[in-house]
Amino acid sequence: MKLKTNFFFFIFTLYCANCFAQTVLEIPVTSNNDLNSENNQKNSENNNLNFQNSKKSVKNPASTNPNTEVVNAQTPDGSKAATKSMIDIISQIKSGQVQQYGGENGFIEIHLRGARAFDPAFYFNGLPLTSAVSGGQNLNLLPSSAIGSMNIYPDNAPFWLGSMGIGGDIDIISCTKKSCFDDINLENNNRFKASTTIGSYGFKKIALTHALTLTPQTQTFEALEYTKSLEDYPVFNNNNSTLHAEDGTYENLQNNDFKNFTTAVSGSHFYAPLGKLNLNLAFGTRDQGVPSTVGTISTTRLKQNLLVGTLKLEKFFPTNGIQWTNQIGGLFNKSQITSGISTFSNQGSLSNSATFQAKSTLIIPSEIILNEQTGVSFELLNSNTEAQTFFITNPNQTATQTNSNRLEYKPSFFEGFIHKVNDNLKISSGANIWISEAQDTTKISCNSDLVSSCHEKSSTQNNTPTYGYTFSLQSEMYFLIPYLRYSLTQRRPYLMELYGSPGGILPNNILLNEQSKKEEFGIQLPYGDTGVFHADDKNLIFLQQASPVTSQYVNLQSGYRNGYFLNLNYELFRHWETYFHYQYLNSIMTQDGQNLVVPRSPKHTATLATNLKNVPLMELFQQNIHFSSFANAQYESPFYID
Repeated sequence: MKLKTNFFFFIFTLYCANCFAQTVLEIPVTSNNDLNSENNQKNSENNNLNFQNSKKSVKNPASTNPNTEVVNAQTPDGSKAATKSMIDIISQIKSGQVQQYGGENGFIEIHLRGARAFDPAFYFNGLPLTSAVSGGQNLNLLPSSAIGSMNIYPDNAPFWLGSMGIGGDIDIISCTKKSCFDDINLENNNRFKASTTIGSYGFKKIALTHALTLTPQTQTFEALEYTKSLEDYPVFNNNNSTLHAEDGTYENLQNNDFKNFTTAVSGSHFYAPLGKLNLNLAFGTRDQGVPSTVGTISTTRLKQNLLVGTLKLEKFFPTNGIQWTNQIGGLFNKSQITSGISTFSNQGSLSNSATFQAKSTLIIPSEIILNEQTGVSFELLNSNTEAQTFFITNPNQTATQTNSNRLEYKPSFFEGFIHKVNDNLKISSGANIWISEAQDTTKISCNSDLVSSCHEKSSTQNNTPTYGYTFSLQSEMYFLIPYLRYSLTQRRPYLMELYGSPGGILPNNILLNEQSKKEEFGIQLPYGDTGVFHADDKNLIFLQQASPVTSQYVNLQSGYRNGYFLNLNYELFRHWETYFHYQYLNSIMTQDGQNLVVPRSPKHTATLATNLKNVPLMELFQQNIHFSSFANAQYESPFYID
């Protein structure tokens, strides 16, 4: 049994009262006018945003899915602990299992509907964060104070997003003035917020955000963050003894610190002849230590930089209801080992990755048979990665180098039908089909015979096509939203998985596409949702040790998942909210003809949370001061650790 309990309390001081967890210490202060605007807006909205999205999906099946979860990253001041990092935002996901390892400098695993062999596909305003490898490595380089929300798609994303993962999809949405300042008073042209966060193990963060309304048609938002932490928490050192594993001492983890500087700019402008123009830019740089095994000293440092941006034009034709969206986007990521010996063999000593996107989507409503919606989307993606390793004795001499490029074409088609039986019953159905063609060009060169894991190669090849489809049926029946879905999703191997990296990842250009077939039935309620699901997975890609210094990605696993989930969210009183989540999961993998339980996969998980939010305390200098507290407890049944 594993029980985790975290308690967060806000107090009127600039120092941390609870040093066990890194908590935000922010005094929320708003004016009387802002408080009245906030209360009016809150009273006019339904408490369950996911239920509202489900109702919209029945009337507009092309827009989203019935079980889409929306995580609001920027909660109203005082509602609960403000987010201190991207990991903090992701940990709020209710439709999946989130596990964090290694503190703020560690990594996070997200498993939607029990998918444990692979991470979800991440997007930034519809732009894939995936270039050569999984997009999860870029998350910590995004400013958390500039993220307005996350759209979570546990099973299948809308056709216009162009799903790229079989473990679900997560679209990160940038802040706007309304979403991140909770402001509906357009007369207040300038909004500014400054916050400071402190926590255990030397965690410190300063965040500045600003929003400006130039005209009713033009708004801007800016964010600036600086974060640092020592991350020298104690770890147990038993000198890797298996006979006396309990004998040892606790030692502070060394060379695990990091520094983050992130910034973001977004803006929107509405011009009737063209539509609405949205610009979103984000930049992040990170300097972190790479700790070695416990009991040894490491001096290796890793530096990462990320620049990502999208430019979207949305046009709505009110006379016929046609929606036309065009977007271009770009991503550049650089990762470099600056000192010491590289332990990140999958990235090499220096890697550069870039992605370019061009996408156009058209949604056309009609009444040929019933009320139909036809959607067509075409996306062009070009991804490139370059990785280098250097000789330890001569850091200026390149030992090996690889350069891979992928050009991908992805057309998608959607057809949906909506039928209104009466005021209390509406039924809709949808079919989404997509296919992806891609061509890869790769070149691997070696500058020394001493590099045994490097093999000279230069080739151009057409990838095996990937495709997918989704068939769904959903209805709005009084206060229930039942839905049924069947889908096939595939993922093409990443460039690094196919062609390797000269730091120790061997190429394997015969990898097959990952594939998952899923069926799900569920019901959305005004205060939560419940459902069952089954998935058959095959050709899952894992990293396997090939020698003491090399590894290789292989198709290792097939299996199935059966599960049940229940999410409840209820506001007991005006300032008191409770939440409960339960999931049953039976996850089995097939290996060498045997059925084995998937590691790190508990059968039962449950979370119980409660929080007081925005409790008025007093008025000071014509400003209102609020009190909030948050507590949760998580249970996981015993599970096997590989």
